[in-house]
Amino acid sequence: MQTGIYKYSEPLKKILGGKLFAYFRRVFTAILTPYSFSQKTGHFKSSLRASAVDKNGEPIPWYTYGAFDFLRFRDFSDKSVLEFGGGQSTIWWGKKSKKVLSFDGDKEWFQYVKSLLDPQNTSMFYIPTNSVEEFNANVLDNLKPGEKFDIVIVDGLLRNEALEIATKVVNDDGFIIVDNAEGWNFYDQMKDTKFINRIDFYGFAPGVYLPHCTSIFYKDNTFLTKSLGNEIKPIALN
Repeated sequence: MQTGIYKYSEPLKKILGGKLFAYFRRVFTAILTPYSFSQKTGHFKSSLRASAVDKNGEPIPWYTYGAFDFLRFRDFSDKSVLEFGGGQSTIWWGKKSKKVLSFDGDKEWFQYVKSLLDPQNTSMFYIPTNSVEEFNANVLDNLKPGEKFDIVIVDGLLRNEALEIATKVVNDDGFIIVDNAEGWNFYDQMKDTKFINRIDFYGFAPGVYLPHCTSIFYKDNTFLTKSLGNEIKPIALN
C-alpha cells in the first residue's frame, strides 16, 4: 500500500506544488490513518458486531491491540491457560495453546460461548459470583489438586479474588494477563507478590471507543521474555 501511495504522490506533488501538496497530505493522513487502523485491525467489524474479531471476522481477545500484537506472534502450542471471564479470547486461546480452562459468571453467555468451543482442548465452567466464599469454592472444585497453568487471564468475574487465585496457580515461569488493568487497584495488589515485573499496554481494543490498559505480570524467569533477550524493558512495581 505504501508503494502505491508514493507512486501517485510524486506526480501529484509536481502538479500542486510543495506547499499545497503538504496541506493535502496532512488532511489525507488525518483521514486515512484512523480508517486504515479500523480496517486492518478489525475494529470496524468489531464495532458493528459488538464482538472482538480481526479483519477477517475471526475471534480475538478483547485486550488492547498492543497486548494482542505482543501475544499473537508467539508460540503457545505447548502451554496451558486458565481464564477468568470467557468469550472470544477463549476461542482464540483454544486454537493457540495446548489446553484452556475457562470460568464465567454469566450463565447465558457461558452457554453461548461453550457451544462454540473445541471440547478436545477447551473446557468451560459456569461459576456463580454471589459471594466470595462461593466463588473461591467453585473455582477450587474445578481445579485438580496442585494444578498449575502457564498463563492465567483475569478478565471478568470477581477480579481481585481471581487475581489472588491466579498468583497461586500460575507456574513460576508463567505470566498473568490482567485486562482493564487501569482499575481495581491491581498494581497495589500485586506489590505483595513475587510478580514484580509488568508490561502495560495502553490503547484501543476491538469495538471500544475509549482506550484502556491490558497488563502482563510476571517474575524474572518467565518464558515469555527469555527468547527476546533484552528487547523488553519491564516496569518494576517496587
